[in-house]
Amino acid sequence: LRMLRTSLMISRGGGPPQILLITSPGAGEGKSTISLNLAAALAQQGSKVLLVDADLRRPVLHQRIGLDNENGLSTALSSSVNQPDPQRAGTIPNLSVLCGGPVPPIPSELLGSQRMQDLITRWRYEYDFIVLDGPPVLPVTDAVLVARQCDAVLLVARHGITRKKSVERGYRAIREQTPVGVVLGTVLNAVPGRSSDFSDYYGYHGNAGYAEERRNEAHA
Repeated sequence: LRMLRTSLMISRGGGPPQILLITSPGAGEGKSTISLNLAAALAQQGSKVLLVDADLRRPVLHQRIGLDNENGLSTALSSSVNQPDPQRAGTIPNLSVLCGGPVPPIPSELLGSQRMQDLITRWRYEYDFIVLDGPPVLPVTDAVLVARQCDAVLLVARHGITRKKSVERGYRAIREQTPVGVVLGTVLNAVPGRSSDFSDYYGYHGNAGYAEERRNEAHA
């Protein structure tokens, strides 16, 4: 996670990306775990961080951390009167969490709304980093709608589970729909430490040039 944090900090000129979307081709690939731990890693370096559960169809962060989900992103997006109510993430300093809230009828309309854009603009002034735990890319359009408003997008693939074609389709869908300048990288999650894939990636075996190229693309 510290390596991933460092890769993000140097991923573009003019300063690190502030709004980060963590997504995956499908469900069960570890994006929520990566989101939570990356947000904690950013907060541990002294930055003020907001972690947002933007997967309005299947919000899970409140369960992972043990927080109340009655009021969250969905309620804040449903009306301009409802204001976001981030909660403290346990004992982690500098980290606040905005849960997903009750599942709305049409999540895509809320995530692509002007209200969502206004909240992100507001958060840019209030926090150093905003980490969005987004919905998967391939099943619905929600992730693409959110990606358009972000500075960087990380596509999480799970070792031994995610198909290569799914990663390619998800990567292409995001790249085609995001503005020029948005950082797009992939995270290979849950690679066994003894796997040849792990050592090959870091250049101990196989093509070291390939590993260096992937590191430069913010892969981890």
